[in-house]
Amino acid sequence: MKKIDITVLSDEERAAILARRNYQRQWRKEHKAAVKEHNRRFWLKKAAEKYVEGNGKVIVLKDVTGDYPISLAKVIKALEAANFEKTEIEQICRCLLINDIGE
Repeated sequence: MKKIDITVLSDEERAAILARRNYQRQWRKEHKAAVKEHNRRFWLKKAAEKYVEGNGKVIVLKDVTGDYPISLAKVIKALEAANFEKTEIEQICRCLLINDIGE
């Protein structure tokens, strides 16, 4: 964001801008964790944009595996339907459990 040259503004406008800047500084100081998380997501998105440069717009995805765990029963059923061997199914389920994304 480009800073406004406050030297050319009226006293009232200058006071409003300085008050807003002070409020924003104070908010960032009090909410360091939120600022840190915002910056982390911002730079992840910038890295993704650079990685896919020229291929279109980047859509940011949120990891929701903690909110919506994978049902192992459904995974097993789908793998059996796809003719996976029992040992393969066990290994896949074990990986899901080890990474805390299956229940």
